[in-house]
Amino acid sequence: MLASHLFPEPQALKLHFELRHDSQSAPLSDLLQIYVLQLSHLQVTEETLSTATPLERWAWFLQHASELSPEQVARLLPDQPFTQAAEILELITHNPQQLAEYNARLKAKHNETAHML
Repeated sequence: MLASHLFPEPQALKLHFELRHDSQSAPLSDLLQIYVLQLSHLQVTEETLSTATPLERWAWFLQHASELSPEQVARLLPDQPFTQAAEILELITHNPQQLAEYNARLKAKHNETAHML
């Protein structure tokens, strides 16, 4: 996390960058896009989390995941992707062998998907 704002203006949580010619509005390619989440611009608190947008909820999770147990995440963000992400973070921090097994399964799944294409 940065100590200061990388882009103070605009005061936006999400910034989107594309390659464009300086005198045309058409992008050079739609294959390269960069998104920046400015967590320092996040206005969501634990109390307002239930009414936050999905992007704000993910930003809040990224900002606070290291402070929360999987049980706390499940209570605050009960959607399956958040609980799964919290479980994986717990796995990473406590059991390197299980992390290696998880990564091997994930790689095998990606390889299988790539072969189907």
